[in-house]
Amino acid sequence: MSTPKNRYIQTVSNFSLKRLFQQLISKVREFFLKAASLAVSDSKSSLDFTQNRWHSLVVENLTAAVIVQDLGGKVLFCNGYAEVLTGYSKREIYGTTNDFLHFIIPYEEDRKRYQRGKTFAKAGEPFQVRYRIKHKAGVEIWAESRTVPIQNKQGEVEAVLSIIFDITASVRYQQLVEEKNRDLYDFAYMVSHDLRSPLSTLKGMVEIINSSKENVEEVKEAVMYISKATQRLDTLISRILDYAKVSSASS
Repeated sequence: MSTPKNRYIQTVSNFSLKRLFQQLISKVREFFLKAASLAVSDSKSSLDFTQNRWHSLVVENLTAAVIVQDLGGKVLFCNGYAEVLTGYSKREIYGTTNDFLHFIIPYEEDRKRYQRGKTFAKAGEPFQVRYRIKHKAGVEIWAESRTVPIQNKQGEVEAVLSIIFDITASVRYQQLVEEKNRDLYDFAYMVSHDLRSPLSTLKGMVEIINSSKENVEEVKEAVMYISKATQRLDTLISRILDYAKVSSASS
């Protein structure tokens, strides 16, 4: 269930990621234009080119996978974090003849989103997409990718640059919040139902007392029911307080 708090968390998360994407892309895009251009004409010279100081300081220190692919999906370049994110070595990543990212995305629905985004990139449009990837060790990871086209001097798209973040912790947190909200909704529904019963009893007994002031026995019986209903309310309130304490401790 989506709540204002969840939407706020998601909005802040998306806004922060977008700003980070923009900053990263503005710093490394020019660098990769050169790297990708070299890679298209001569993959060996491209790999040699990436050993310079720019590569060491900017690319290899990013806590995000940076992957450059040709239009067929073959990886022309990847940084060290791509190995961390996927579990595959650079040799394995470069050795994949088909689209490497398509290979590590296990779910068809995610593959369709990824392929739809690549269509935009090939047409010269940047895209952002969220999907799950399967780490080599078998672990499922949520990733968010910002991909931009790399164009040559003639304006033709030669390759695509993707910056991919591991957002598993953020997704898991959102799922936990949603689960807590569902539990809270179920609890509130149960409490409202349980509270209504003793309140109805109290209301009915008060009406009996008002209409039977001279009948002592009926008044005594009504008072007894009021006492029982009050005890039920007290028990419910105690349970609510206990639930609040447990929820506070677990969070």
